[in-house]
Amino acid sequence: MNNNRNALCSCGSGKKYKKCCLNKQNVIQFSEVKEERFFQQKQSLVEKLDRFIRSKLSTQDLMQLEFQFNDRSSRKVEKKLRNPFSRFWLYFFHQYENSLRGVEWFYKENVTSLTVAEKAMIETWMQLKPKLVQAVEISKEHVIFKDLFTNETFSVCNKKEVVADPIPWYGTLGLLEMFDHNYYFNGVRVMVDPERIDQAAKMISKLVDRTKLSSHEVMMNYFPEILAELLTKSNIEGPKKEKTIKEYVVQYEVVDKLAALTFLTQQYGEYEANGDEKLFSWVGNMNEYRDSEIDQPIYVGTSYGSFSLKATTLTFNTLKEDKLNEFRKTIETKLDVILLKNEVKTLQIPFAAEFHNFVLSMDKNIPQYFAMYVQNSLLLDLDAAIPMFNDRSIRQLVEEGNERKAEVWLQQSEYSVYKNTVSQFGKVEITADFNTVRKELGLPLSKFVTGGENRKTKITEASSDNRGVVQKEDIPFLEQLGFTPETVDKFYTLDILEFYKDKTIGKGEATVRKYTLSLYDLREVLEHITAKSWDDFNYSVWEYLISIRYIGLFNNMSRTQIKDISSVLKAFTKALDEKYKIKVSNDVTKIFQTCEKQLLKCIDIKNSIIPYEYKELLSKHNKNDNFHKLKDNYRSVHRVFQIDQIINNNLVVTELTSSGKQFTVALMDRECEQMEEGFIFDAEVALEKNNFWQIIDLYQVYPPIGKRYLIKK
Repeated sequence: MNNNRNALCSCGSGKKYKKCCLNKQNVIQFSEVKEERFFQQKQSLVEKLDRFIRSKLSTQDLMQLEFQFNDRSSRKVEKKLRNPFSRFWLYFFHQYENSLRGVEWFYKENVTSLTVAEKAMIETWMQLKPKLVQAVEISKEHVIFKDLFTNETFSVCNKKEVVADPIPWYGTLGLLEMFDHNYYFNGVRVMVDPERIDQAAKMISKLVDRTKLSSHEVMMNYFPEILAELLTKSNIEGPKKEKTIKEYVVQYEVVDKLAALTFLTQQYGEYEANGDEKLFSWVGNMNEYRDSEIDQPIYVGTSYGSFSLKATTLTFNTLKEDKLNEFRKTIETKLDVILLKNEVKTLQIPFAAEFHNFVLSMDKNIPQYFAMYVQNSLLLDLDAAIPMFNDRSIRQLVEEGNERKAEVWLQQSEYSVYKNTVSQFGKVEITADFNTVRKELGLPLSKFVTGGENRKTKITEASSDNRGVVQKEDIPFLEQLGFTPETVDKFYTLDILEFYKDKTIGKGEATVRKYTLSLYDLREVLEHITAKSWDDFNYSVWEYLISIRYIGLFNNMSRTQIKDISSVLKAFTKALDEKYKIKVSNDVTKIFQTCEKQLLKCIDIKNSIIPYEYKELLSKHNKNDNFHKLKDNYRSVHRVFQIDQIINNNLVVTELTSSGKQFTVALMDRECEQMEEGFIFDAEVALEKNNFWQIIDLYQVYPPIGKRYLIKK
């Protein structure tokens, strides 16, 4: 930089150096000098305060107070910090026999000997109130902390000696004092994760309720206990119990090594050579991760297992039993092999833990730490059951009104991802996206997310030239499900096929029949929908399929069919959610919760209606039946009606057209028993001699929720 005061400033502003950056540098230097003097004065005053306390207490008294602090804090403070924290407590929190805190006692006896600056500083310290604060925003100059009890915010100087290395949502219990328009922490503090901050907030709230003190008074009186809570490991992973997982290992001797290597390469892709050993990965479920902060997509697949071919020994390892069976079937069908070993190993892991193996492919210009962001997006399942919440999902928590629990869980996740990313890669320019899921849940956005409200990430199925290609061995399955050469290229074909094979291979006859019939019906109703992907299936589409299209497939449905369709469709859509990271199973489950009983009632109503030609015969045997003959030369009307009222074995119904014409339909006694207001029926009716209408033929009955799909203009 040119240091000539009258030369143009090198920053490019067009101003002279003395009118531009020289002034800025002077301001910065002056501010730094003021800050340094502030720290020096604090240190000097703390030393005077410490000497004063020591002069007033015997060694035995000091030891007893230190023991009291350690006991009240449950010895959670690590040994090297116990002395600083106990001193901090003695200065600002503990009340002595004279009812004064250390800082107040010091001021009372030394006020006349203090300088003006020292007096002003110690008076400020006496007014400080402890605060439980949490970071809500980070900038280059400041970290914004929020008081969890008053919602006040404090702009704290972002310097390592003040806030350590800032992490999203971390927090502490401490004293904040203002200097030169910025806040600084006074004394020692420990920065902890969001879950521990939440634990401490709950403890303070309970103490407030129990003692009737204010939150500040509780933090002052119970500082050691609250500090212990801050230092207690949170139970974010749920109950301390374990579960068993299985690792499957199968080993073969291949008769023809060259033929085996050729087949494995064609079937599973290229291998990695490790000496004379060939290493393969079986990867499937390829997805595409897109992020508004990067230009190129990242491709990620699930690793189903790994295997190696060394000499003539082929060894396969997997954690998935279904993939073991699929691998064995493929190898034993396609290759000439001799089984050497088939064993299962068991592993004990924490109950909430899961093993996931992913394979990623991304452009070299994308920062490597995005691999962690992709993994986080794949695992951030809002509908997954969480043990610590009694197996409720994050989405369920929000729907039930427990937004705070969901908020803390997301904060903890964002904290952990950031901390782990920085630990592995150092400084990161782009943070992970948690705002996409926050928007989906209707929660406040995180200011720590790069891109803010404009940040978007999405995981979809990766496009593949092989999608829609049917393997020869799958043709019998497709034929069982009713697919033809004309319909086999639909977007849903392979999804239904994969699900069908997963649920039926090796299963009993009853299970196979259930899935065959239900998926056959699903395929048939999907053929009447003009959709190009599962993204086109919103709540209304599923509601239409379930309440209208399924019912319309059959003249007569059984109760078992309805229950099977409900069970299979809920399982199928859950599989779609897991495969494509979409959210359709919630819609389907909600629809069945609303209408499954209605669908069963539709069957009862339809079965209760007697064709007209049989009614006259029945009425001869039972004179009490409400039956009247039709008019001579009657003219029938075919309409869709909704039942408005049931009056004395007569139905008052409304035609579902823009005219909304009403009819009174007479029923026999036995027919009326199953009727219920709101249900809809498609029928042919004609006038009786007493001017009531009679059902000539009942074609279908629909649940009330299907009304909007049946109204005709």
